Amino acid sequence: MLTIDDIILSYKEGVEITLNNEPQMYGLKGEYDSGEIKVIAYLNNNINKKDLCCTIFHELIHARDFILNKLECEFYNPQRNAVQQQGLDLYEEFVENEAIETYNKQPELINFIEEIFILKKL
Repeated sequence: MLTIDDIILSYKEGVEITLNNEPQMYGLKGEYDSGEIKVIAYLNNNINKKDLCCTIFHELIHARDFILNKLECEFYNPQRNAVQQQGLDLYEEFVENEAIETYNKQPELINFIEEIFILKKL
């Protein structure tokens, strides 16, 4: 599950979050660009606030994982390493489940993200 510490780590490592109003092909809801160190959430492709929150959580999980790999840290969840090595589709499913779990257990985490990354209220 995504934590406040993960969010702070992402912020300290320079991750930016952009809320984009332009529609994307194929219904893309969000992406993490590791080259630009940026999370992008496509507002028009997220159907409601919960969907948008889960998208931001999902992309921040990718950012966290990228940062931890870059820093050569061992993940707190050993299952994640095994999943990443089994392929992208399984990893995406794992990340999506973690994002949904985060929303279900800590939906208020989005308020912290809004404040630290200075986002408009979702």
